[in-house]
Amino acid sequence: MEQGILLTALAREATQTVREAGELARAEFAHPGQGVAKSQGDVVTPADRRINRFIIERLERATPEFAIVSEESPPRKGEGGYAWILDPIDGSKHYNQSIPLYGISLALHREGSPLLGVVYAPSHDDMFCGIPGTGAWRNDKPIRRAEPPDLMEALVCAELPSRHHADRISGALKRFEALVRNCQRVRTLGVTSLGMCYCAAGGFAAYVNLGSAPNALWDRAAGEAVLLAAGCQMVRRPAFAAAAHERLLPQLVRILDAAGE
Repeated sequence: MEQGILLTALAREATQTVREAGELARAEFAHPGQGVAKSQGDVVTPADRRINRFIIERLERATPEFAIVSEESPPRKGEGGYAWILDPIDGSKHYNQSIPLYGISLALHREGSPLLGVVYAPSHDDMFCGIPGTGAWRNDKPIRRAEPPDLMEALVCAELPSRHHADRISGALKRFEALVRNCQRVRTLGVTSLGMCYCAAGGFAAYVNLGSAPNALWDRAAGEAVLLAAGCQMVRRPAFAAAAHERLLPQLVRILDAAGE
């Protein structure tokens, strides 16, 4: 099957699966405080585990030859270099405290390159899908990153590290201050995948991660695919990652680089 046709079919499967998983998330949202502590301040809720099982079972039936990497279960090996990357609830701490700001994040990579990303915010019934090189959609309507405002007029989403990444805090705060001084406003969502998608859709002029969960591929894989599919560009440094329209990104990166010197 031609890759474009294959990805379109997989996008439909992924979107439907994630939407049905969102129904599970909404059904269990009324039972807060059941999360169990994991490492570095993270929590896992019963809904994380239930959604994880539901999505993995669907993926195993639809694409039995693909690997699966999930935050909440051991990796499943596959063939052909394809791998699904899953975060059953991105924003588990919000979910556990009855804060309706969380997402379900599912991406497909091949040999480490993003092919497809789906992010769903069940509380708002907000669905994002992106296929880099083809296009991005929000609730089935095409989105394309428009020409942004000047940085001084820009609304920027930035994520900060927690105390569990103590070596990153000082540099992150310097860069955060630089953003505050050079942008109209800076906002923190606490949900990586949604911050990226709202940037892709034009709500935020840029997305900056200053060290929040720096090695968690499942947090960022789907959001990055949507960003790239919508026409954003990304720069990744050891201390931060930034995404924006190609006109805005170089200025943004210069400010962040200078703040860390």
